[in-house]
Amino acid sequence: MQHEDIMKWLVNWYQGRCDGDWEHCFGIKIHTLDNPGWHIQIDISETDLTTKKFDIIDISRSDLNWVYCSIKNLSFQGYCGIHNLHEVLQIFKNWAESN
Repeated sequence: MQHEDIMKWLVNWYQGRCDGDWEHCFGIKIHTLDNPGWHIQIDISETDLTTKKFDIIDISRSDLNWVYCSIKNLSFQGYCGIHNLHEVLQIFKNWAESN
């Protein structure tokens, strides 16, 4: 159920930014990596997150269980192992909702 909840939250976050203009220039991209893993890019341009501080997250548990998240060029960048996609999305959600 947690995985469905984070996806529902992400859809709602994206929809909340769609104003007829934002979605034409910005959005969310999820790509696979060849090690295997994931790369998640979430544009934060023209959102209330552009000036919000984000501390780099770098967790390496094993070759398949790792997470690296940062902000680069007004974009949340999440890289992770094959089973860590939910964790990266949760990191973004926690940061976006924090004070």
